[in-house]
Amino acid sequence: MKKDNWLNFFRFPVFIVAFFVIFDQVTKIVISDKLEVNRDSIPVIDGFFSIVHTKNPGAAWGIFGDHTNILAFISLIAAVGMIVFFRKLAEEKAIQAAGLSLIIGGTIGNMIDRFYLSHVTDFLSFTFGTYQFPAFNVADSAITVGVVIYAFGSLNLLKRKELCEENSSDYSSES
Repeated sequence: MKKDNWLNFFRFPVFIVAFFVIFDQVTKIVISDKLEVNRDSIPVIDGFFSIVHTKNPGAAWGIFGDHTNILAFISLIAAVGMIVFFRKLAEEKAIQAAGLSLIIGGTIGNMIDRFYLSHVTDFLSFTFGTYQFPAFNVADSAITVGVVIYAFGSLNLLKRKELCEENSSDYSSES
Protein backbone atom coordinates (compact mmCIF):
# COMPACT_ATOMS: atom_id res chain seq x y z
CA MET A 1 0.00 0.00 0.00
CA LYS A 2 1.36 3.41 -0.97
CA LYS A 3 1.97 5.99 1.75
CA ASP A 4 -0.87 8.26 0.53
CA ASN A 5 -3.33 5.36 0.56
CA TRP A 6 -2.22 4.42 4.08
CA LEU A 7 -2.87 7.96 5.28
CA ASN A 8 -6.36 7.89 3.76
CA PHE A 9 -7.00 4.48 5.29
CA PHE A 10 -5.79 5.66 8.70
CA ARG A 11 -8.06 8.74 8.93
CA PHE A 12 -11.29 6.84 9.57
CA PRO A 13 -9.89 4.62 12.39
CA VAL A 14 -8.37 7.67 14.10
CA PHE A 15 -11.79 9.38 13.91
CA ILE A 16 -13.48 6.32 15.47
CA VAL A 17 -10.94 6.13 18.30
CA ALA A 18 -11.14 9.85 19.05
CA PHE A 19 -14.95 9.91 18.86
CA PHE A 20 -15.39 7.04 21.32
CA VAL A 21 -12.75 8.27 23.77
CA ILE A 22 -14.40 11.71 23.84
CA PHE A 23 -17.98 10.34 23.92
CA ASP A 24 -17.03 7.94 26.74
CA GLN A 25 -15.34 10.62 28.84
CA VAL A 26 -18.13 13.19 28.32
CA THR A 27 -20.84 10.70 29.34
CA LYS A 28 -18.87 9.70 32.45
CA ILE A 29 -18.38 13.35 33.43
CA VAL A 30 -22.10 14.09 33.01
CA ILE A 31 -23.08 11.03 35.05
CA SER A 32 -20.57 11.88 37.78
CA ASP A 33 -21.88 15.46 37.96
CA LYS A 34 -25.59 14.60 37.90
CA LEU A 35 -25.98 11.36 39.86
CA GLU A 36 -24.85 10.34 43.32
CA VAL A 37 -22.81 7.12 43.41
CA ASN A 38 -24.89 4.00 44.13
CA ARG A 39 -27.94 6.07 45.09
CA ASP A 40 -29.59 7.72 42.11
CA SER A 41 -31.25 5.84 39.28
CA ILE A 42 -33.04 7.19 36.23
CA PRO A 43 -35.42 4.62 34.72
CA VAL A 44 -35.32 4.80 30.93
CA ILE A 45 -37.36 1.65 30.20
CA ASP A 46 -39.11 0.74 33.45
CA GLY A 47 -37.93 -2.59 34.84
CA PHE A 48 -35.40 -3.10 32.02
CA PHE A 49 -32.96 -0.19 31.50
CA SER A 50 -31.79 2.52 33.90
CA ILE A 51 -29.06 5.13 34.13
CA VAL A 52 -27.12 4.75 37.40
CA HIS A 53 -23.75 5.85 38.77
CA THR A 54 -21.35 3.18 39.99
CA LYS A 55 -17.61 3.04 40.51
CA ASN A 56 -15.89 -0.14 39.35
CA PRO A 57 -12.28 -0.51 40.53
CA GLY A 58 -11.93 -3.80 38.62
CA ALA A 59 -12.43 -5.19 35.15
CA ALA A 60 -15.63 -6.73 33.78
CA TRP A 61 -18.06 -7.68 36.56
CA GLY A 62 -15.67 -6.07 39.05
CA ILE A 63 -13.06 -8.84 38.85
CA PHE A 64 -9.56 -7.87 40.01
CA GLY A 65 -11.08 -4.94 41.92
CA ASP A 66 -8.08 -4.76 44.22
CA HIS A 67 -5.70 -4.42 41.29
CA THR A 68 -6.74 -1.16 39.60
CA ASN A 69 -3.14 -0.06 38.99
CA ILE A 70 -2.27 -3.37 37.34
CA LEU A 71 -5.40 -3.14 35.16
CA ALA A 72 -4.44 0.41 34.17
CA PHE A 73 -0.95 -0.75 33.19
CA ILE A 74 -2.34 -3.74 31.25
CA SER A 75 -4.75 -1.48 29.37
CA LEU A 76 -1.88 0.87 28.53
CA ILE A 77 0.18 -2.02 27.15
CA ALA A 78 -2.84 -3.35 25.23
CA ALA A 79 -3.66 0.06 23.72
CA VAL A 80 -0.05 0.71 22.71
CA GLY A 81 0.24 -2.80 21.27
CA MET A 82 -2.94 -2.43 19.22
CA ILE A 83 -1.85 0.98 17.95
CA VAL A 84 1.66 -0.24 17.04
CA PHE A 85 0.34 -3.31 15.24
CA PHE A 86 -2.76 -1.60 13.84
CA ARG A 87 -1.45 -1.40 10.30
CA LYS A 88 -0.48 -5.07 10.25
CA LEU A 89 -3.76 -6.16 11.81
CA ALA A 90 -6.11 -4.03 9.76
CA GLU A 91 -4.45 -2.78 6.57
CA GLU A 92 -6.85 -3.02 3.63
CA LYS A 93 -9.40 -4.70 5.92
CA ALA A 94 -11.99 -2.03 6.62
CA ILE A 95 -14.19 -4.19 8.84
CA GLN A 96 -11.28 -5.25 11.05
CA ALA A 97 -10.01 -1.67 11.13
CA ALA A 98 -13.39 -0.43 12.36
CA GLY A 99 -13.60 -3.18 14.99
CA LEU A 100 -10.05 -2.63 16.19
CA SER A 101 -10.64 1.13 16.33
CA LEU A 102 -13.63 0.58 18.64
CA ILE A 103 -11.55 -1.70 20.85
CA ILE A 104 -8.72 0.85 21.03
CA GLY A 105 -11.14 3.72 21.77
CA GLY A 106 -12.86 1.76 24.53
CA THR A 107 -9.57 0.61 26.04
CA ILE A 108 -8.26 4.18 26.14
CA GLY A 109 -11.55 5.47 27.61
CA ASN A 110 -11.43 3.07 30.54
CA MET A 111 -7.66 3.46 30.90
CA ILE A 112 -8.11 7.22 31.44
CA ASP A 113 -10.51 6.49 34.31
CA ARG A 114 -8.18 3.96 35.90
CA PHE A 115 -5.17 6.29 35.80
CA TYR A 116 -6.97 9.43 36.97
CA LEU A 117 -9.77 8.10 39.19
CA SER A 118 -8.53 4.63 40.24
CA HIS A 119 -11.88 3.23 39.09
CA VAL A 120 -14.08 3.11 36.01
CA THR A 121 -17.38 5.00 36.02
CA ASP A 122 -20.24 2.74 34.91
CA PHE A 123 -23.79 3.90 34.33
CA LEU A 124 -25.76 1.73 31.89
CA SER A 125 -27.82 -0.76 33.89
CA PHE A 126 -29.99 -3.54 32.47
CA THR A 127 -32.30 -5.96 34.25
CA PHE A 128 -33.41 -9.20 32.64
CA GLY A 129 -36.21 -10.67 34.73
CA THR A 130 -34.63 -11.18 38.13
CA TYR A 131 -31.04 -10.84 36.84
CA GLN A 132 -29.39 -7.44 37.31
CA PHE A 133 -26.62 -7.23 34.69
CA PRO A 134 -23.52 -5.39 36.00
CA ALA A 135 -23.52 -1.73 34.98
CA PHE A 136 -21.21 -0.75 32.14
CA ASN A 137 -20.29 2.31 30.08
CA VAL A 138 -19.68 3.56 26.53
CA ALA A 139 -16.08 2.29 26.53
CA ASP A 140 -17.22 -1.21 27.53
CA SER A 141 -19.82 -1.11 24.77
CA ALA A 142 -17.24 0.00 22.19
CA ILE A 143 -14.90 -2.83 23.20
CA THR A 144 -17.66 -5.45 23.01
CA VAL A 145 -19.02 -4.26 19.67
CA GLY A 146 -15.46 -3.89 18.35
CA VAL A 147 -14.61 -7.50 19.23
CA VAL A 148 -17.76 -8.73 17.48
CA ILE A 149 -17.05 -6.63 14.38
CA TYR A 150 -13.39 -7.68 14.28
CA ALA A 151 -14.32 -11.37 14.67
CA PHE A 152 -17.01 -11.08 11.98
CA GLY A 153 -14.55 -9.42 9.61
CA SER A 154 -11.90 -12.04 10.31
CA LEU A 155 -14.33 -14.92 9.76
CA ASN A 156 -15.56 -13.30 6.56
CA LEU A 157 -11.96 -12.84 5.39
CA LEU A 158 -11.16 -16.50 6.15
CA LYS A 159 -14.24 -17.61 4.23
CA ARG A 160 -13.23 -15.49 1.21
CA LYS A 161 -9.68 -16.87 1.39
CA GLU A 162 -10.99 -20.44 1.44
CA LEU A 163 -13.23 -19.70 -1.54
CA CYS A 164 -10.29 -18.21 -3.45
CA GLU A 165 -8.11 -21.24 -2.67
CA GLU A 166 -10.95 -23.56 -3.65
CA ASN A 167 -11.45 -21.72 -6.95
CA SER A 168 -7.73 -21.67 -7.72
CA SER A 169 -7.48 -25.43 -7.09
CA ASP A 170 -10.45 -25.97 -9.42
CA TYR A 171 -8.58 -24.11 -12.20
CA SER A 172 -5.33 -25.97 -11.60
CA SER A 173 -7.06 -29.38 -11.74
CA GLU A 174 -8.69 -28.47 -15.09
CA SER A 175 -5.33 -27.85 -16.83
